[in-house]
Amino acid sequence: MMCPAAGISATVVCPLKKSVRKKTAGLPHISNPPVHPDEVCINKKTTTFDGDAGAKFAQALLYGSPEWHKRYSSARNTIESTNAYLKDANRGALHDAGRRRAAGFATQFLFATLIVVAANVRKIKSFWGSKASATVTRLPKLRRRDRLDNYQSYDTTPPRA
Repeated sequence: MMCPAAGISATVVCPLKKSVRKKTAGLPHISNPPVHPDEVCINKKTTTFDGDAGAKFAQALLYGSPEWHKRYSSARNTIESTNAYLKDANRGALHDAGRRRAAGFATQFLFATLIVVAANVRKIKSFWGSKASATVTRLPKLRRRDRLDNYQSYDTTPPRA
């Protein structure tokens, strides 16, 4: 945290800080500065914080580092792919409010849940369909004449002379 009277972007004029701004006209003046100034007032340029400051929001891996990409990129790709699948206009169209014309939060939540369930069922059906087609070997399609049991072939070769 920085003193509001410090620096070239100072927003007030304080007798405890020497102003570096060229024009201080129009800025509010602090008429009674604190008798025992806090660290913010007496600090020259910056304020330091102890190591526990912001620990609540600390991350184990530095954002954007190779380790971070290794751990999080596949998960992010999965989520973005799922979002795109749910919002696909030809399928669930979750992004289109016109597909869920009903009033009330509970009703909207129910419709959104049904769209997600339907998308999951489609994915499961597609997965099992691809597994089944991968294991089945297709026989070549027989010609009609070869499928008929009562078909008689006639010798069409000309007689030898």
